This record gives sequence, structure tokens and C-alpha cells, in this order.
Amino acid sequence: MLGLQEKGIKVGIISRGYGRKSKAVHVLNAASRAEDTGDEPLLLFRKTGAPTAVGSSRAQAGRALLAAHPDIRLIVTDDGLQHYALRRDVEIAVFPVADTGRSDLDLLPNGNLREPLSRLDSVDAVVVSGGQADASFAPSEKYVSQPHRNGTDLPFEPAV
Repeated sequence: MLGLQEKGIKVGIISRGYGRKSKAVHVLNAASRAEDTGDEPLLLFRKTGAPTAVGSSRAQAGRALLAAHPDIRLIVTDDGLQHYALRRDVEIAVFPVADTGRSDLDLLPNGNLREPLSRLDSVDAVVVSGGQADASFAPSEKYVSQPHRNGTDLPFEPAV
């Protein structure tokens, strides 16, 4: 998020808002509380300052976010990879560096994965967060470690 913002790209965040009491769409503001938003979206909003909306329907959250912030050029969806009902232009999987060298990864409820590792083969890019990936980690040529031909770290041309 911060890297995109530093490049001048107006980014918004949508999330389900796990753990919140309401199921209604909520566009976060300075007075938002975790019970209204979920703790993770509130943390992301406070850390990045990015416009953020939560809703049980991510599509409705996205529409509310764009209505409140029509200058947004890119929406990042928290845990959106497995939300197949949501239309997307680009899929970027974020994979924690601590898991790149592990061979014991498994799907929930036995492990931390929400999708099988083979799902990485169908995304546009895989970004490893928190450091350099283990040498054995090879999701495909989609691993983002070098700037792309467009001069950014993005596998697509950002709309600015």
C-alpha cells in the first residue's frame, strides 16, 4: 500500500471486516471503531491513511468506497483472492516470507492456507512480504522481485 501511495497512486482498501458487530457497509473515518469495522481494516486505515470500506459484500463495499472517494484508481481487497464473486482486473497474491521455505503448508483448518498452493499458478503476480523468499520458493515466473518493464514494481500499468 505505502509503495503504491509513494508512487502517487490513489489506493483504497475493501474488506469484509471480520469480527465487527454490524453487517452493513461502513466507509471508515477518523471516528471509526473496531466494533464497526473489524480490527484489521481499522489498523490498515490508520497505518496507511488509505480510504477504506468494509461490508459483508465486498462489491457493495467497493461501490460505497468509490462513491465516497471517486478519485481512487486502485482498490486492494483484503483476503480477496478466494472471494470469487468479486470482479477483478489483476490478482496479486501476497505470500509471507516465513512460509516460503516450508513444505508442511496445508489448507484451513489444518493449516494457514485459504487456497491450495496451486492457486498461485493462476494469479498475475506473487509478492513475498517481510523479506527475501527462500531459494526453494518457486511459485512461477510471476514472483515480484525485480522492477517490471513498465519501470515499476507492478506487473501492470498503474492508472494515475
